Amino acid sequence: FDAGTAGPAALALFEDCDEAIVVDALAPAGTPGRIAQPCVDSIVSESVPAPHGMGLGYVLQALAALPGPKPRVTIVGAQAESHRPFQPGLSPAVAQAAREVASLLAPYFDDGHG
Repeated sequence: FDAGTAGPAALALFEDCDEAIVVDALAPAGTPGRIAQPCVDSIVSESVPAPHGMGLGYVLQALAALPGPKPRVTIVGAQAESHRPFQPGLSPAVAQAAREVASLLAPYFDDGHG
C-alpha cells in the first residue's frame, strides 16, 4: 500500500497482517541515497510533527500501544539529501536508491508475500 503522508491513518494498514515492510526516507546523515534497514527500536518518535504530518516514529509508537497481535515490521529506507521544505521529486541519489529498494522488494510481490 502507498500510505503517502497518512500519519495515524496508516495504522489501519498494519491490521490483519503478519509482516509489514515500511519504505521511507531516512534522515540525512552525509550519504544521500545510502540504503539502510534501521531497527524498529532505533526509530524515535518525533518531538514535533514532521512537515507533512505525523512521522514514522509516531506511527510505530502508536502501533506498539495498540492491543492485539502486531506484525513483524521491517524498515527499508534511503538517506535523504537534506532537510528542506517539501518539493516534488527526488534527488538523483535518492531516485537511484528508490530503484534499488524496489528491486530488493520485488521478490515479495513475485511469490505471493504481497
